[in-house]
Amino acid sequence: MPHLTKEDFKLSEIQKTPRLQLKLGKQKELIAKKDGKEYRANVKLCFPWSQQERFYVLQNEKGEEIASIDDANSLDQNSRRAFDHALIEESFVIDVTRIDEIKDDYELRLWEVKSVLGLRRFQTKLDEWPQRLSNGDLIVRDVSGDIYRIRSETALDKKSQKLLWAYADLEG
Repeated sequence: MPHLTKEDFKLSEIQKTPRLQLKLGKQKELIAKKDGKEYRANVKLCFPWSQQERFYVLQNEKGEEIASIDDANSLDQNSRRAFDHALIEESFVIDVTRIDEIKDDYELRLWEVKSVLGLRRFQTKLDEWPQRLSNGDLIVRDVSGDIYRIRSETALDKKSQKLLWAYADLEG
């Protein structure tokens, strides 16, 4: 695959073709509709983690580019919802159900959580903050690239909410 730069996306397909729409199929697969045709699509991040809301490529089942997305925030609400779902499905995501501890240590933040997979410990960079997705979920990326998802911080116990409050923009 040739090396892509940010300049390659200045006139991205999503900007040139506002007719691009995304939706979830019957089996929760991403469907891209462009120029009257529907494609099963996979989301590929072009610049891993440096610009998480920008520069994606949609590929068909053969790995051929269908469209590029310069800014995921520019998608309409339904397309963005389908896009977020597909992006999470492309990644390994661990659902967090409780936060036991968050502490800073040198250049890292240490997390101890309970997940659907059991107790977990992971590290994030000090400048890596939880990000809120358009559906309200919070996402935390560790130094290994694993993704931890908090579906609803209000479903967390009070201690977990208090620990998370210092690191995320929580409602209420």
